[in-house]
Amino acid sequence: MQIHFKNILSSFPILIIVGIWPFVNFFIQNKGEAYDFNPLYVYAVLFVFFLLTTLAFTAVIFHKYKKPIFWACLISVCSILFTTFQPFSEFLIFFGISRPKYILLCWIFLFLLIVYLFYIALTNQSFLRFFKIAVYTLGAVSILNLAVVFYPNLKNYILENKTDFSSKSIDVVVDDIETLPNIYHFILDEYGREDYLKKVLGFDNSEFLGDMKKYGFYTANESSSNYIMTNLSILSLLSMKHPYSLGEGGTKFPKVSVNYYEAKHGKGEAIIRLKGLGYKYIYAFANGKVGGQCPKDVYLCIGGEGGVSELEVALLRMTPLLFPLQAITRDLMNYTVLTPQHVVNKLPAANEGPFFLFAHLLMPHAPWVWNEDCSYKNDAPKHWALIAN
Repeated sequence: MQIHFKNILSSFPILIIVGIWPFVNFFIQNKGEAYDFNPLYVYAVLFVFFLLTTLAFTAVIFHKYKKPIFWACLISVCSILFTTFQPFSEFLIFFGISRPKYILLCWIFLFLLIVYLFYIALTNQSFLRFFKIAVYTLGAVSILNLAVVFYPNLKNYILENKTDFSSKSIDVVVDDIETLPNIYHFILDEYGREDYLKKVLGFDNSEFLGDMKKYGFYTANESSSNYIMTNLSILSLLSMKHPYSLGEGGTKFPKVSVNYYEAKHGKGEAIIRLKGLGYKYIYAFANGKVGGQCPKDVYLCIGGEGGVSELEVALLRMTPLLFPLQAITRDLMNYTVLTPQHVVNKLPAANEGPFFLFAHLLMPHAPWVWNEDCSYKNDAPKHWALIAN
């Protein structure tokens, strides 16, 4: 059987669809999460390139045995099994198999069995045609899902954007920039208000709040969040408006021109206005890798160390690679729980201001790493580390 590179190229669409599918599916399922999705496109392209390269080598080396379309379909099966490891592991955990070693062994056995069965089935031309149709259908569904996410109702979107939602600017003249106070904004993720801490957890927080009042702080005793998601709360805060409005039929439309990551990376309306007054913007977050390098619109970034970001961990969790990587390179999966004291220690001198500090700290957000006496728990999850000073 001769090598026809045209046949190899004609098989590429199968792998392109299968390669992109897990990333599209990941985005749709996690679009409400606080991930920086920008690297997702790069990973999708790299994964597709890997699949196409694998097909090219396989088709050339084994051209005497099968046609390129056969190898494309078989590689597609391997790719799908590889990127659907998470639901398989959750299925085993549901039935009591929770040790990573046993989960991996079960997955390897099932992987080899399914690949072998497809190797036999794909030799049948009718099944091969059926598989190709299934893959193209998968591609069409992925495109439809993206269309639903990005363009829920084009007519309403156009009509809604005729309304001016821009903030009314207020001209402020500052005679002496040195008189402006520094602004410190700490968000302690999942830190409940006093009455619910006492009602739900039986924890009395009155002593701490009393001390804060002595320093002149105001406590909103009956406050509540407008949103159930952190990213929406922060986007609303830094954009100085609600992120969405409702159109006809309850359709949501964006009212802000930046997303969650762009807002806290210096492009939020509140930050822009403060910078216009002469403020320097300082951004602090638990994992230094979350969101990539320090953005150019930020004067100073304060973050802990971390091998990879939450996005990478979430993607690796889709595959069988997470367990062995955690065992071999523990630091690669390391996160850092920053404390307010660590952030304060990294701040420039007060007289270098004025500056606006926005610190989003993942404490007391789960997993909980503190004992009741504020000492570090010895049995804290291994993928979390702590910087206290």
